[in-house]
Amino acid sequence: MKTNMTDAERKAKIAERGRKYYQGNKAKVDENGRKYRQENKEKIAEKNRKYQQKNKAKVDENGRKYRQKNKEKIAEKVRKYRQENKEKAAEQKRKYYQENKEKIAERDRKYRQENKEKIAEQVRKYYQENKGKATEKVHKYNQKKRQENDFAITLQMIDSAHKLILS
Repeated sequence: MKTNMTDAERKAKIAERGRKYYQGNKAKVDENGRKYRQENKEKIAEKNRKYQQKNKAKVDENGRKYRQKNKEKIAEKVRKYRQENKEKAAEQKRKYYQENKEKIAERDRKYRQENKEKIAEQVRKYYQENKGKATEKVHKYNQKKRQENDFAITLQMIDSAHKLILS
C-alpha cells in the first residue's frame, strides 16, 4: 500500500515520531548520548574542527551574534573567571616577562620609535590633567614621613631618658 506523502510530510512525521520516542525514553536517550560522547570524544572533536574550518564565516557570525546578545552574561563570566584565577594569571604574567625580557624591551623600543608624536601628546595630556596632583601627593607623603620621623625621635629621646634614669 503506497501512500502519497510528500517529502516534507514524511520528514515531519519522522520528526514527530522522534519527539514522542524521546519524551517516553528521555533518561535512556540521555544516558546513551552521554556514553557515546564519552567514548568518542576525539572523533567528535575532529568533526567539530573540520566543520569550523569549512564554515569559518558562519561560525564567526554566530559567535558575534551570541556575544552581542549576551554581553552582560559574558562580562559576568569573565569577571568571575578573573577573580578566581588572579594568582594564576599573575604567575603566568611574571613567568612570561622573565622568559621574554629582551623581546618585550625590543617591542617597547620599536613602539616608542614609531609613535613618538602620539606618546608625546599622551604625556602632555597626562601632565595637564594631573597638574599639581603629583606635587600634592609628594607633599602629603613627605609630611607623613616627617611626622613618623618626629615620633621616632621622640621615642628615642624617651628611651634615652629612661636609660639615664635607670642607670
